[in-house]
Amino acid sequence: MTLRSKMPELVRQEFWGLLMAHSIVRKMMAQAALEGDIDPASISYCSSVEIICSSQTGPVLAFSP
Repeated sequence: MTLRSKMPELVRQEFWGLLMAHSIVRKMMAQAALEGDIDPASISYCSSVEIICSSQTGPVLAFSP
């Protein structure tokens, strides 16, 4: 993945945003595993991102390619 920002401060901001998004997805995966009484390692990260994106509407979770 290429960071789109051109200025160092914006690169740091974009990096931290990506790190936070990754952390949130992992937390949601852990909660789903706990509620479903399954092993968290058996849940696919990519599939989880697709499910999260498809279940949310509006510009809040609109990721540009």
